[in-house]
Amino acid sequence: MVKICYVNPTVLMKRPIAQISSMFGKDKNFKISILTPRLAFKKRDDSLYYSKLEGVKVIAYPCINPPMKSEWPIPSLDFFKKSWNILKNNDILHMWVPFYFSNTWIIILKNLFFRNKKLILTMDTIPSYSFKMGGIMDVFFKFYFKVIAKLIFRGVDYVTVYGDSFIKYAKEAGIPERKIVITPTGINFKLKDKDKDIRKEFNICKDEKIILFVGLLVPRKGVDIVLKTIKKFREDKIRCVLVGDGPCRKEYEDLVKKLKIEDKVVFTGFRKDIHNFYHEASVFFFPSRGEGLAGVIMEAAVYKIPIVSSKIPGTLDLIDDGKTGYLCMVEDINQYHKKIKELLNDKKIRLKFIKKEYYKINKNYSWKDNFKKLKELY
Repeated sequence: MVKICYVNPTVLMKRPIAQISSMFGKDKNFKISILTPRLAFKKRDDSLYYSKLEGVKVIAYPCINPPMKSEWPIPSLDFFKKSWNILKNNDILHMWVPFYFSNTWIIILKNLFFRNKKLILTMDTIPSYSFKMGGIMDVFFKFYFKVIAKLIFRGVDYVTVYGDSFIKYAKEAGIPERKIVITPTGINFKLKDKDKDIRKEFNICKDEKIILFVGLLVPRKGVDIVLKTIKKFREDKIRCVLVGDGPCRKEYEDLVKKLKIEDKVVFTGFRKDIHNFYHEASVFFFPSRGEGLAGVIMEAAVYKIPIVSSKIPGTLDLIDDGKTGYLCMVEDINQYHKKIKELLNDKKIRLKFIKKEYYKINKNYSWKDNFKKLKELY
């Protein structure tokens, strides 16, 4: 039996970690655990993918999350004992991104005392290379990759990326080519039936077409781009529905007022019934500035919604521009508006994109196939 511990760096459970660990948890040849932080003095939020874990032991340690727009947990002393134990008791450690203190510490610990253990590092994005963080953060990450990460990459056995579009940036960031392995994430093709009328809940008329966004309300996801694009639909019978929550929600609600589009935008907050929104959407709009393989794009494809997204690594693997969906330059509001308008007005293009994108995702991103690739790697 192979013992694997996944290291989740943030309080918010990363979707791929939950999905992958659950799949291996059902395989009798593996014993699976997850090391993850939880906010000190608070009960763990089981809505954040934890409830979907099967056959997986969750090892949680308290942390403090500084008031920032991104998660950077500061672990408690309990973390140091548990990080030693997971290295001692497992054959393989699989972690996502090395920037967090917890992951950097485990890599150092592994190379000092547990050199015989296998360590796999997944880079779901490559900040300052596959996408720009802006300002001082780009300077920080450039320094990190040029100085600190060189030592870290020496201490891992494999560095996995989600698709071909990331390889160029991985090499630019200093990851040795011999260690790079492509391991895509996947999607569950079992659809959930509509069980709630979200139009009634949010007072959306039947003749209004819904432009749907799903994701965290943070700058990296391009929420401001969504809102500025929607302003151009002032005279159209559309409603933009943003499903998700995040630290910048108040900022975006203020932007809606500033743009005078209160009658065009709905903030739903965090929802467990995202499938109800997919069933009603006319276009899925996701102008993210930086992604891995966006699970929400794959979900939209499975629910047969035409997609307009940004031309960035990750989405370049998922969507063939002009063939299975539309990809636009990240900050180009006019182009987003034009492409969404085309989809809303041209049923023939919508049906073509829906059919071809569903086929592409089904062929390349089923968990069944990608599970085999990971199993071979382990």
